[in-house]
Amino acid sequence: MCLSGHCFGKFASFAWLPTQTPKTTPPTRNANFAWVQHFIYHLSTRGKAGYVLANGSLTAENGTEGEIRKQLIENNLVECIVAMPDKLFYNTGIPACLWFLNRNKQTTDILFVDARQHGSMKTRNQKEFVDSEIQKIGNLVKDWQLENGNYEDVKGFCKVATVEEVKNFNYILSPGRYVGTEETEEDETLYQRMKDLTN
Repeated sequence: MCLSGHCFGKFASFAWLPTQTPKTTPPTRNANFAWVQHFIYHLSTRGKAGYVLANGSLTAENGTEGEIRKQLIENNLVECIVAMPDKLFYNTGIPACLWFLNRNKQTTDILFVDARQHGSMKTRNQKEFVDSEIQKIGNLVKDWQLENGNYEDVKGFCKVATVEEVKNFNYILSPGRYVGTEETEEDETLYQRMKDLTN
C-alpha cells in the first residue's frame, strides 16, 4: 500500500511507466497525475495506493489531465473516491479529495463517498473528523469490498457506480454527481481559477 499527500507543483521530466499506467504525459504546470503515475509504477500486481489531491483532479478537462483520468478509469484502477470537507489541512482551507487505486480490483465498479458534510470545527479555522466518522467511512469501504458485506447505497453519502455511469458523466469523478448531493461552485471552479492565475 502506498499513501501520498504530495506537494503540488511542477516537475522537470517524466518517463513512461508500464502496463496499466496511462500513456499520456501530465501537464508541466501541475504534477498531480505525475505523482499518481509514479506510484502506480511502484505497485505490485496486487498493490493499492491512496492519494490526497486537489478537487480539480476529479473534474479537470483541460490539457491532458482529463485524458489521464479517463485512462485510469478504463484501465480499472480507480476503486474509491472520497470528497472531503474544507478546513481539514493546516496549510490550506480548500476542500480536497481522496483517491484509492487498486491494481487488483475484483469489480469494474467505483465507490463514491461524499463526506463534505462530516467533520466539526476544532478551532475557528480548523476542522477535524472524530473517530466515529473515520470508522464510518472505513467500515463502509470494507463492507463494499467484501463479497458478503453489508454495503448499501445511501443517498447523499455513498453510491457504487458502474463504469458506464462514469462514462456518461464524461469521466468526471466528483462524488456529488453520483450520490445525489449538489456540487458547489468552489468544488468545480477553484482549481481552474488557480491554474488560470499561474499560467
